[in-house]
Amino acid sequence: MKQLTLFGLVGALGALSNLVCFYVLDFFNVWYLLNACLCFGLAVSQNYVLNSFITFKHSLKWRAYLSYVGANLFGLCINLFVLALCQNLLLEPLLNALSPNAQDPSALRRHLLLCFQALGIICAFISNFLFAKFLIYKESQCD
Repeated sequence: MKQLTLFGLVGALGALSNLVCFYVLDFFNVWYLLNACLCFGLAVSQNYVLNSFITFKHSLKWRAYLSYVGANLFGLCINLFVLALCQNLLLEPLLNALSPNAQDPSALRRHLLLCFQALGIICAFISNFLFAKFLIYKESQCD
């Protein structure tokens, strides 16, 4: 349970970095799926370092890093699926429902995409933890 809690805290920091990066890149009109992939690169690297030192108490190794990124690509796929699903099914109805009250429709769109990105990150969290615990940070792999 301690590892799950620490993994969650590290993941929260990664999610914060991801969302800040996503917001900034969206401000520059980077396509939302490319944006999510670029932010994934930042967050997964940050999370690998922090999880290695804090959660699983292992040293940094290129092989483990590449395995970590590879395992987290499944989480990225979950994230992209949720993000695209929300963008394609929910964005326009929500914009139509909320934009009469919004002073800046483009800011509303940006905030909704940020919420969709956050939902995608949450959906990917469990698979990322399971891959990390049972695949990446197994004693035989990291020693």
